[in-house]
Amino acid sequence: MYSDAEISQEYNVKVKFYENGEIELKEYLSNISRKKSKYFEELKEESESKPKKKYTDDSEFYEIRRDSLSRSRQLLIDYAVQNSSDWHSFVTLTFRENVSDLSVANKFLENWVRSMRRRFPEFMALGVPEFQKRGAVHYHFLTNLFVGSDALPLQEKTTDKYDVLFWDKGFTSAFDLKLMDDKFNCALYITFYLYKDIDNRFFGRKKVLRVGSLKKPDVAYLKANDEEYKEAMSYIKEKGYLIDRRLVWPTDGKFQIPAYVNKARIDDQEDYSIVKTKICKK
Repeated sequence: MYSDAEISQEYNVKVKFYENGEIELKEYLSNISRKKSKYFEELKEESESKPKKKYTDDSEFYEIRRDSLSRSRQLLIDYAVQNSSDWHSFVTLTFRENVSDLSVANKFLENWVRSMRRRFPEFMALGVPEFQKRGAVHYHFLTNLFVGSDALPLQEKTTDKYDVLFWDKGFTSAFDLKLMDDKFNCALYITFYLYKDIDNRFFGRKKVLRVGSLKKPDVAYLKANDEEYKEAMSYIKEKGYLIDRRLVWPTDGKFQIPAYVNKARIDDQEDYSIVKTKICKK
């Protein structure tokens, strides 16, 4: 039997390290307890072995909690930013018929993903489902596919429109992310579609769709009074990397804790490594 001290870790600072040099330092206003990695994996395996509850399309009986949507948004941002160097195109898939059942739509999507992965084993994508005004499902994806390639061929008699291979259920579109300016933010762009027209038809369904081996940011948990954290923050401030600090209030006070969010952008690889090493000493 494990003791609480062996299983749990108390922290009030959570730090995320993204490959593009971004660092998010979240300082919570009260302590939080989390399962340590080893025990978390054991509990996760135990949980995944249990049969999952299935939801019907009677979604009017359920309501999406705001904190659940907030977690989906954060997950989407994490994957979008951490894999930002892999995104080359933005793809939309729609249905010709009025396919409004998300379960049915997702089966067509799974078949498409299977065909794409069979032809292009390195295919990666991050996306969200959305309901059109007519009720039909459609999908938006950031992908590592290049427009003009075999996967996204140029449409006949056009010079700037592209098809999506293997999707024959309706209209498709793809555009080149290289055409966007430096201010374009992939993470914010894809999360726009997560919140657009969101309703309870998504209750109990995957709101973040992943294809391929997407990476998540490295995460460290520690206390604000730890010397490692104090040293790292002093270094970040001294070098002028701190770009944002704001107080974030929970979307649902019952499930979240207010926190100060500090953001830094460290383009210098040596400085980035120094900060990460200091924080990850703990």
